[in-house]
Amino acid sequence: MIFFSFLFFLIGILSSLFSPFFLLLAGIPFCYLFFYRKQKNAFLFFFCTIIGFLLIFLYPKGEENLSSITGLVVSKKENYYLLLTWKGKYYVSNQSDEITLLSFLTLSGKVKDLSFTHYESVFNFKQYLRSNGVFYEFQSIETKILFKNTITSTPVKNFIFSDLDENSTIFLSSLLCGDSFYSLKEGKSFKDLGLASFFSLSGFHISFLFSFMENHIPRKSKQYFLYIEFVILLFFLFLSDYRYSIRRIFLLKLFSLVNKKSRWNLAYIERLSLVAFLMLFLEP
Repeated sequence: MIFFSFLFFLIGILSSLFSPFFLLLAGIPFCYLFFYRKQKNAFLFFFCTIIGFLLIFLYPKGEENLSSITGLVVSKKENYYLLLTWKGKYYVSNQSDEITLLSFLTLSGKVKDLSFTHYESVFNFKQYLRSNGVFYEFQSIETKILFKNTITSTPVKNFIFSDLDENSTIFLSSLLCGDSFYSLKEGKSFKDLGLASFFSLSGFHISFLFSFMENHIPRKSKQYFLYIEFVILLFFLFLSDYRYSIRRIFLLKLFSLVNKKSRWNLAYIERLSLVAFLMLFLEP
């Protein structure tokens, strides 16, 4: 049931993003469930399509006529951060280390459209921001920190990479934390060959690590292995500054842990669908 709910929900989102004609795709699983499987709750699944379709229009995209915004820093990079507010997300240019991830801020200034130079076959930063639900930039004149998060991954990273040279630090930071290693001379070559994702922290690396560990731990300890996975994932989630792909596998392990302790007995595909449903609902 959860899988079909997610499937219909996904069709609704695709219809809203690309074309209403995608709604016709919902007719295929609907006919299968209603006429072949004789499931009366097929109309409930179709309702999920409508929710997915309307969600994009209801999702806050920011407002232009604002002189002050208050929100949470949900992404922090070297020269900018993303601020999540009730009105939507905003791009804020900033190179100060004073602003940390998950800090709560009030900014005074003005809103402007996103405007970044894009060259052919080069990374489209504006499109990247839009895919993250960011449609406006806020030019801050005054920043007031209401709450500063002091628990950050920076001290841990500095400790891990303290004895490495610059190239090794960039490469290992990509593999352990998901940071970009394109500043390396070889970075562009990896990207052109389609190998960049192999050297950036992802669910693939963590799944491979867990598979390797599970095959080499004592049989008596395997009953606790799910808890071990959860703790390791919590560390990688923190180290990667809550990277999207790590959040996905973290939630999946969390639901697996809850499922193990409950009477739900959800299949893997249902747990995966539940995670995808939740993440797409929050960030369509």
